[in-house]
Amino acid sequence: MAIPPSNGSTTVPHEKRRIELRGETVILLADIGNTHTVFGLSSGKKILGSWRFSTGRYETEDELYTHLHPLLEREGITLDSVEEFVVASVVPSVNECMERFARRYLKNGVIWVKASNVLPVKWDIVSLDQLGSDRVANVLAAWKEHGNNAIIVDFGTAITIDVLFQGTFRGGAILPGFMTSIYGLFRNTAKLPMVDLKFPRSPVGRDTDENLRVGIVLGTVRAIDGLIEDIFSFYGTDDMKVICTGGQAPLAMEGSRFLSFYDPYLTLKGMIVYFELVRKS
Repeated sequence: MAIPPSNGSTTVPHEKRRIELRGETVILLADIGNTHTVFGLSSGKKILGSWRFSTGRYETEDELYTHLHPLLEREGITLDSVEEFVVASVVPSVNECMERFARRYLKNGVIWVKASNVLPVKWDIVSLDQLGSDRVANVLAAWKEHGNNAIIVDFGTAITIDVLFQGTFRGGAILPGFMTSIYGLFRNTAKLPMVDLKFPRSPVGRDTDENLRVGIVLGTVRAIDGLIEDIFSFYGTDDMKVICTGGQAPLAMEGSRFLSFYDPYLTLKGMIVYFELVRKS
């Protein structure tokens, strides 16, 4: 996910001003991840505001309305202004709630982000159905903003690495996210504690907390750097833009050799690209 993590729902600091609409199509975006859902508002191909929820906070369309409506209202926006609703979801159990919310509170139904052979990016993978819609959005945003060759690293519950080469999505890798690894050790061991996520001060931990940070944070970043280096070697070029997104990306950037470009809105941008392409097709 693309906004720094928080508890509950929040608006990022620079978005506390009231949003002004300028006659363009107003799109409500929902990037539904396993841990968090990021809602965004777009008009004229620009992200006007974004809000983060815990994905488990809502189970019905009315609960979603009670959470989302006040945040939009604070910015001077009503749901009546929303003309389209674009959703990228990796949580099937939430999808029906999105459908009911659109039917009850919005003008039009849901536009679901998914890989398709009608898109300008080609998909050289075994099954389009297995590709997460957030990864589709990330690839489309990278293609639109950075061209035909890119590596996208998204730090969420899972860390995904996506490879776009010569305008074709070639596949990638999936690793456990930082918090997923920490929770896994905490739940399945008797004495290992939960620790704050920090980049370790050295590669040798001198207490249990620092040992965990070395193994989980530094170890994961080294694995990502190694995979990126292997991808360069595999395709015979390092002329590929490396883009990272997701709440934990800034932490990884502290010690990475390759992660230097951070776009917190990459997924939401890709959802807008998807909408524009679908509307033209």
